[in-house]
Amino acid sequence: AVRGLTRCGIAAALAFVAGTPYSVLDFRSFLEGLQFDSTHLMAGHGVLVGRGWIYHALFSLRYGIGAPMLVAAVAGMIVLAIRSWRTAVLVCTFPILYYLLVGRGYTVFVRYVTPLVPFLCITAAVAVVAVVRRLARPWPGALPAATGALALLVAVPSMQSAVAFDQLAAR
Repeated sequence: AVRGLTRCGIAAALAFVAGTPYSVLDFRSFLEGLQFDSTHLMAGHGVLVGRGWIYHALFSLRYGIGAPMLVAAVAGMIVLAIRSWRTAVLVCTFPILYYLLVGRGYTVFVRYVTPLVPFLCITAAVAVVAVVRRLARPWPGALPAATGALALLVAVPSMQSAVAFDQLAAR
């Protein structure tokens, strides 16, 4: 496990340097940029709406992916943790650490939670499948239709928001 983790860390560091060569070539400017971003995140920008942890949960994510999807996503993380902690670590480490990092400051933009959306959709799907498997156990033939129906119920508010936003942007 340690050898695999070490290899993964080395690969991640090499990939980072390959994608961000000036982090090495101009290390001082890179550190100054990180310091600026950290200070800006903590200080706030424009209207202060509170810490990102609360704002993103109650506004950015709630209205971005919809309350049903958000609830299903959190439930899916719990289901993953109970069923397979290794899978939960693989799927949930980035979104949890990213949320903790981006939410700690007072600079909150809705766009900051965009990288969380794919992970939340995955864990929401885990919750949908878990609920349907439990409820449709007596009727195994109903599993595909029930899964599709529940997935649709969870996703409808998100779809409605996307259509409304597209219509607004088109104006």
